[in-house]
Amino acid sequence: MQWSALPWGVQLVLGLLIILAGVLTIHSSIREFEAGNTTYDPYNVSTELVTSGAYQYSRNPDYLGLAVIQCGIAVLLDNVWIAIAGFIAGTVTTVFAIRLEERKLTAPFGKSYTDYRKRVRRWV
Repeated sequence: MQWSALPWGVQLVLGLLIILAGVLTIHSSIREFEAGNTTYDPYNVSTELVTSGAYQYSRNPDYLGLAVIQCGIAVLLDNVWIAIAGFIAGTVTTVFAIRLEERKLTAPFGKSYTDYRKRVRRWV
């Protein structure tokens, strides 16, 4: 028998709410890209610098949403290893994806992007 810090019903509701928050964060980031008529695909050239919606709070709400979903799954399944794997995934994402994207965005947007980076944190 596994010990849980929370009653099953609370764990279920809390886990699902956290997952929903992550899904809504990702959905919001996609909508901002669509509204800005630019690509969401990190391999394509961005034509607009998106700084509205979720992007005014986090430079990477899409990755943040994925991390939040993983935390929600960890709560739902009462599994600390999933949370630890999420932390590792966030670190790997920062090193191998986010830093590359930041260099890619600095070239076309220059000072606008540099000012945005000073104003808005990478994750939260």
